[in-house]
Amino acid sequence: SFVTSDISARKQAEDKIKHQNEELKNINQKLSKSEYSLNKAQHTAKIGSWEFDLITFELVWSDEHYHIFELEEMPSDQLYEAYRSKIHPDDLANLDQVIKHAQVYGIGFFYEHRVLCQDGSIKYVLGIGDVVKDERNRPVLLRGTVQDITERKRAEERLLQISTRLALATKGSGIGIWDYDIVHDLLVWDEQMFILYGIENKHRFMLAYDEWYQCVHPDDKARVGSEIDMAIRGEKDYNTEFRILNAQQEVRYIQAIAILQYDSAGKPLRMIGTNWDITARKEAEFAILEEQKRFKDIVNSTDGIVWEVDFNTFLFTFVSQQAEALLGYDLAEWYQPDFWKDHIHPEDQSWAVHFCFVHSQNMQPHDFEYRFFAKDGSVRWLRDIVNVVVEEGKPVLLRGIMLDITKQKSAEKLILDAYARLSQLERYVNHSTDAIQVSDEEGNLVYINQTASERLGIPQEEAHLHKVEEFEQRFSEDLEWKQHIEDLKKVDFMMIEGMNKQKETGKTFPVEVKVRYAVINEKGYVIASLRDVTERKKMEAELHRLSMVAKRTSNAVVITDENRCIVWVNEAFTHITGYTLEEVAGLSPRIFQFEETDQAILAYVNQKLEAFEAVRFEVLNKGKSGIPYWLDIEIQPLFDARHKHTGFMAIQTDITARKEHEQMIKKQNEALREIAFFQSHILRRPVANIIGLCNLIEIAREENADLSVIYEYLEYLLLSVQETDKVIHQIVNKANEIEDEEEDL
Repeated sequence: SFVTSDISARKQAEDKIKHQNEELKNINQKLSKSEYSLNKAQHTAKIGSWEFDLITFELVWSDEHYHIFELEEMPSDQLYEAYRSKIHPDDLANLDQVIKHAQVYGIGFFYEHRVLCQDGSIKYVLGIGDVVKDERNRPVLLRGTVQDITERKRAEERLLQISTRLALATKGSGIGIWDYDIVHDLLVWDEQMFILYGIENKHRFMLAYDEWYQCVHPDDKARVGSEIDMAIRGEKDYNTEFRILNAQQEVRYIQAIAILQYDSAGKPLRMIGTNWDITARKEAEFAILEEQKRFKDIVNSTDGIVWEVDFNTFLFTFVSQQAEALLGYDLAEWYQPDFWKDHIHPEDQSWAVHFCFVHSQNMQPHDFEYRFFAKDGSVRWLRDIVNVVVEEGKPVLLRGIMLDITKQKSAEKLILDAYARLSQLERYVNHSTDAIQVSDEEGNLVYINQTASERLGIPQEEAHLHKVEEFEQRFSEDLEWKQHIEDLKKVDFMMIEGMNKQKETGKTFPVEVKVRYAVINEKGYVIASLRDVTERKKMEAELHRLSMVAKRTSNAVVITDENRCIVWVNEAFTHITGYTLEEVAGLSPRIFQFEETDQAILAYVNQKLEAFEAVRFEVLNKGKSGIPYWLDIEIQPLFDARHKHTGFMAIQTDITARKEHEQMIKKQNEALREIAFFQSHILRRPVANIIGLCNLIEIAREENADLSVIYEYLEYLLLSVQETDKVIHQIVNKANEIEDEEEDL
């Protein structure tokens, strides 16, 4: 007999269990693959993750977390103590306080601390965490990430060194630095700002925006307020000039420049800027080009997009949820063909795709930076860190993480610009033609620039081994130096002329010194700019000698500035022209010219002077009396010790008498030519007639001609003699006229 049982339900259950097992296997494989991708991404970005169970005290770290702290994987009950042993002892108390505060208030937290490495070096890490609560709102779990920020910290330290040098430079150049907290309406000034605004009792000055705004000149308030509002809104940079009324109600012109700092949401937090007094530039109409900025590193936390791409199709097979938050695209859009390529900025598209493909084909890990369009149309900078998965010697998958570095790029540009300006300022100070030295209140040198090093005869790096009194003859006693410090504290700066001594040779030389007292980091310094005036002193002595010669010479001496305006004349000039220095100072020498002055000569002279060449010429001018006079003028261009053109010097000789004598000689020559004409032409005709008539009379006598013929010849002869006599009288009269003109002259 047979027993038959219906097992359909069991078979269906078994099939269902088998199908579920297959699905579970696929899910586990995907989870393993995602976990591997996440671990690779964390390692690439130097970001580790952790969880701490507040109930069981179980601590769990990711692989990268162990790598950052240089620890081997270990049981949870040993991990916490091992972790604390790696933290710098000076940072433990603050870390404990942060964690405790997060547990008590149940809020997210972040912290920074140092990590002790096995080789004795130190790492810096940034931790970010949040608190997980149970249904009763009690904290049960802490979890978060930790990132290695050692490189960023090193950059901050370098920037701090540059900022310290900037502080020394700004104190010496009179630049004030301010920091305006927009959120709390708090304004922070350095010491120089109080000096610029003439505020002595700074403790009574409430450092708020309105207090500063009251110092702005009434006519400039509306414009300045509008410019600040526009800067805060991001519509334009804050770079402006305005007037202030200082504490003494004096009008001063201020140049102001500032940058803004924003929070992660793009909301403006603070303005950091500089002020400096440009009154002298405004009044004298020349530019003072000093511009300083102080920057702080902007710390940006960037979210990463973890992704996976099939190398053969270049299609995404996995994209993490951060993609939607970071760039705005739905996850489904990422899986479309050519999505990544089509959204790369056109200027980066060709090279970025080629770079990634070539390195992936060569199975080389790589990272690169490019611009990418977000869904809202904005352009984001991305850093793509790519790892190539290789199977059987061929690339099959690309896995990586995209980091938004847009803010980092902006911060890098600001830092690079600031570093460039600071480096330029440092080069300017070091290579200034003036010697610059900084000393403390005890008279010890702390810094000298290259020019000071050359003049004093000591290397820059050995400046701290010397005292000011070794070089400045003015300060030979300690008491005198201390009194000098006290005097400097009472004024903005002092101008001193004295003598310096070179260390190696003992040679002294004259200097002109601008000295300022400044407080930096609560310590007083004396900042001095020394100009070697040896050549100037020599030039002053030479000019004094030349001025004595010029005063006593009979020739007129005229000195003009570079614009050919008269600045000095001697007494001989007044004697020749009738004008005094007071009457012609600031005027052009063209005032002596009139309609009879030769314009061709003037054009020639102007051409020579435009080329800074010496020139000599003769010209007819008119003096104060209106009487013309002739001058022989020699003009030489003048240059200072640096070969800069400073003006012209003209030596003028009165040649009127010579010109008149030349004119008389010219008239005499004309008269003599006229006499010669008489002699050679007019006188020759009657003489020839006389000779001819005499010959005729002789012939008539020999031929016994009729006496009437001879008498006729004699009448003609008489007429010729009378004509000859008349011509001789004309010649004698012309000669007498020439003799009379010589006697008159």
